[in-house]
Amino acid sequence: GENLGGLPLGDGALYNPATDAWTPLASVGAPTPRTRYVAVWTGTDMIVWGGHGIGLDALPVTGALYSPATNSWRPMSTVGAPSGRTASDLRGGTAVWTGTEMIVWGGIGPQNTPVDTGARYNPASDTWQPLSRVNVPAARYGHVAVWTGDRMIVWGGAGPCTTHCGATTYLNSGAAYDPSSETWQSLTTLNAPTPRVAHTGTWTGREMIIWGGRDQSGRVNSGARFDVSSDVWRSTPTDCAISARENPVAVWNGNELLIWGGGANAVPLVGGKFDPITERWLPMTTTNQPQTASVAAVWTGTEMIVRGSGNDTHGRYKP
Repeated sequence: GENLGGLPLGDGALYNPATDAWTPLASVGAPTPRTRYVAVWTGTDMIVWGGHGIGLDALPVTGALYSPATNSWRPMSTVGAPSGRTASDLRGGTAVWTGTEMIVWGGIGPQNTPVDTGARYNPASDTWQPLSRVNVPAARYGHVAVWTGDRMIVWGGAGPCTTHCGATTYLNSGAAYDPSSETWQSLTTLNAPTPRVAHTGTWTGREMIIWGGRDQSGRVNSGARFDVSSDVWRSTPTDCAISARENPVAVWNGNELLIWGGGANAVPLVGGKFDPITERWLPMTTTNQPQTASVAAVWTGTEMIVRGSGNDTHGRYKP
């Protein structure tokens, strides 16, 4: 992450919801300070890779694995690693965990240029393998990526940048990458959501749900559900939906899509729950909610934990 002065940080902490307590992470062997990196949970370790660092380490190709069981870090090989990149401030997901590998794709490379390259990292062998370039999607950043159980789907985001990385092209295209066959397959754009960035992408176990973000007209509260097996999009309702916003957090609780936070015009900021079966939105309570927009969220199995951008701004929500 970064401090209030915008400088990358190189520390962290473990949060225990049972005791509502934080424990500092070990600093020995930790990755160099960075922000806008990618991170995935393997079931035993957290993998941190890439991002934006300081000086000569501006776009590091390094990373490390953190084990909570031993409170220790171990470095990742850089042989065959993807080129340095950052996920941008649009919270574009550029990494997924497959169960055995971390797949990294897209993001912003040198000179604020979107990239269309990626690689697979296997922590068991500590090795990287480049992704196929055949039928690869257009270079982008600010997109979302989900793992379906056998494929990685990337969708949306922004294309080439101009001064200060102002997007010249918002995208409503995407593709599915199959690591078993090392092939890319384009997604249909028929009935797809409007081209956008800063949106959410969540896998429900049956479909990918895209919601919110910003398109060429501004912040939106629209979205769509993508059925991977039939390559079909179906719009989510805007009736009773929560207010338009960009960069919210989203988690799937097994039955509902929970969305909270983000940049929006509405005050106070109200979160919402979307049920794909009934296709209905319901508001989340605002009692005791965090006072700043969240920057990360996880589902524990019983509740959503969100972490804000300031001190003491985390919160726990039980549906």
